[in-house]
Amino acid sequence: MSEHREEKVKREEFVAASRYFLQLVRSELEGKTAEEKPTDVRWENVYALSRIHYMSGIVYRAVKRLQNQPQADLLEQWERSYLMNVYVDVEQSAAWEEIKELVAESGITVLPLKGLRLKSLYPESFMRVMSDLDIFCDEKDFPAFKKKLIAAGYDYHPKSAAHYHKVFLRGNVYLEIHTSLLPVTSPFREYYRNVWDKTQPSEEKNVRVFTREHEYLFLLIHALKHFSEQGSGARTIVDFALFSEKYAGELDRTIVDREIAAADAVGASADGEESLAEFESTVKEQIGLWFGQETVRTDDASLKILSDGVYGKKENQIEKSVAKGGKKKYILARLFPKLSFMRTEFPVLAKFPFLYPFCWLWRLIRVVLFRRKKLKDELRIMNECKKEPTKSGKETK
Repeated sequence: MSEHREEKVKREEFVAASRYFLQLVRSELEGKTAEEKPTDVRWENVYALSRIHYMSGIVYRAVKRLQNQPQADLLEQWERSYLMNVYVDVEQSAAWEEIKELVAESGITVLPLKGLRLKSLYPESFMRVMSDLDIFCDEKDFPAFKKKLIAAGYDYHPKSAAHYHKVFLRGNVYLEIHTSLLPVTSPFREYYRNVWDKTQPSEEKNVRVFTREHEYLFLLIHALKHFSEQGSGARTIVDFALFSEKYAGELDRTIVDREIAAADAVGASADGEESLAEFESTVKEQIGLWFGQETVRTDDASLKILSDGVYGKKENQIEKSVAKGGKKKYILARLFPKLSFMRTEFPVLAKFPFLYPFCWLWRLIRVVLFRRKKLKDELRIMNECKKEPTKSGKETK
């Protein structure tokens, strides 16, 4: 078989598996039984998609409704993934209940983010897997919050001290306590200078939540960050589909449009980055293709999302950076990162910024000595990059 023919066959297999994967997800979310697996779809490919998109629990439940199921060994492997989703969900839910009690007693105000808010949109909470619990608190409250979490048995990771979110770990529960909603590199960071102005009280003591419009806006800004860097997966589109379905009647579109314009005004980029308004249109297009018709449809953008997986691919970020500024600029940026980035790797720079050039040197030595494979992979990807990024939104047949 010629290389071109082999590539075409692989693409056709991927398109078929992707559409059936999405059909299974959609059917389970709607509480329906999906159509039986088409003959041109391999169960192994569907299982792989369910894993890289952190949706194996949803898809397993959909598969169990079918008459013709995968072979026993694959189904058993799938069931283990599903049970792990359930186990992690129970553990994380218990941790969140404990944290709510902790802040109620301490007087510290927190703001739950992302998955903690999105779980309720799904028929069952285990269907929305979280790798960590994201919680915002004021920087002034962080020292007290940190003490409370350590007393509750969490281990604090000091290397995260200079990051916009601080890391705590207890067993399988991974916490990211945000003292800023976005990293210093985000063009939208200034928009969240007054975070609490965009929130309202919840039913829980000392737990505030975004207003509905600002919940939607933060989801857009956070998703755009991932899509514009390494990429993001199908779960993000599903999150938006469920959010839009549940709260369509509650969202004040005048406020949403006003705030999108305000955020875009703050985060306006002169280097061709997609605006928040443009990104929202992209999300709506994908929701329409996946959920808006009798059968799932995909375009090139869909297939890019599905091939990336839930956390995207490093090569996406490299390709976009090279396309934007060229290879020389990319190499210089990687060799000599900005101080804001270096502080996340070397917290000592917060107190002693004069060590900046020495940290540059140590970072380079560390890469050469201990991260040669990653360096070789990055150089390979960079050398394969085209000068201009390809953009296509044509629907696949």
